[in-house]
Formats: sequence, structure tokens, C-alpha cells
Amino acid sequence: MDDPAVVTGLVVRDVDLFLEHDEARAGRAVEDRAGRRQSHDPAADDRDVVRHRTILYVINEEEDPEMACPMCRTLHHRLGRRNTQTALAAAPRAIRRALGRASRLRLTRRPGPDEWSAIQVLGHLLDAEVTLAFRIRKLAAEPGGAIVAWDQEKWTDGLRHHRADARTLLAAYTALRAANLEQVRRLSPAQRAAAGRHPEYGRIRVRQMLEHWAEHDLNHLAQIRATLRG
Repeated sequence: MDDPAVVTGLVVRDVDLFLEHDEARAGRAVEDRAGRRQSHDPAADDRDVVRHRTILYVINEEEDPEMACPMCRTLHHRLGRRNTQTALAAAPRAIRRALGRASRLRLTRRPGPDEWSAIQVLGHLLDAEVTLAFRIRKLAAEPGGAIVAWDQEKWTDGLRHHRADARTLLAAYTALRAANLEQVRRLSPAQRAAAGRHPEYGRIRVRQMLEHWAEHDLNHLAQIRATLRG
């Protein structure tokens, strides 16, 4: 299965949960170990293949499709009803805890040939934060413009994240996240509602982008934990 599937009323059996225990409910993402790729990472823009496990999204029949994220194309089940800015602020510390004192060997180990190592995931989080930094500033100052897409696979490979230092990546991600949040707090209601047009996903508002990135953090936090446990 190359694309994430949205299935209404699916009963999940014989599959390992990809979420924390408190999220074991209808309306959740589960890990499909039979598949190894996911074509739409929850912060990726293009139709590229993400090098981590396939995610199968399960939604309740009562969920409103109109509330689905235009980029994820499903609801944000990990973020849920949590405050978006609070979740964004908490992510760097949670990721630092997940990395712990993992050795270089563990950080660079890839669970499979088509999956990212923990350090590659960390590099990807920094790349995503760079794109978020530009996009929120671009749309706040120049609403209505185009949202430039990026190829996460080419960035991860081309920037050689597998050779990076984890502490440097984490420090950069943490600092840039703090700067982005400080910028977000200065935005007016009109700027938060400002939108641009993405070549694949269409019209996206700053508010939706921030919610999307909060979900993205949580997805990759779970991935880092699973990768280091394996």
C-alpha cells in the first residue's frame, strides 16, 4: 500500500498500534507492518515517498470530512483537541526525551531499507521547521501568494542527514521553533486566517498550517520512539 488510506468504520485487528495507549480508540492511526512506505508524510508537500512505515487512518462515521486537514486529508487524531501552540511549544522537549542518550549507532540505524533512521527523522523535522518559518512569514506579510512545495526525500538525502550531529540538529530545531512561535504570537487574527495556494493541496490558511505541523511533530515523535525501540 503506497498511499495512506482513510477508511470509515474499519475494525482493526492483528496490527500493532503506532500510537500511545491513551489513543487506542476509533479515530486513530495504526501501523501497517505489511507496508513500509507512506506517500504523504503529514508535513510533506509532494507525492514523494516517505521512508517510514505506512500509516492507515481510521475515522468514525460521524467525523466531518470538511474538518479534515487539507494536507493530511484526514483529521488530526494525535493532536485532537489540544491547543496548537501549546503542542508546538512542547514538541522539542518531547523529542529530546525520546532521543535520550541513544548512541550514534542507534541513532543512525535504519529499521528497513526504505525507512528513515532516528537522525534522519530529526533532520527532516528541522527541514520542515525551515519551510514553516518561511511560509508563515510569507503568508502573513503577502497573503494570497503561492506556497512553494518541497521534496522531503531529496532534502533528506541531499543534505546528508545521516551524517549529521543529533545535538546540532536538535538545537537548531528547538531554536527555530521558539522563533516561529514568537512570530505566531504576534500575528493578528486576519494574518492567522491568511491563505496561500499550494500546487497540490490548494488553499491553505496559516492556522491550518500550524495545526498540521503540530500533528507532524507528534507523528514523528512516535516514529523516533518506535525506531529507537526496535
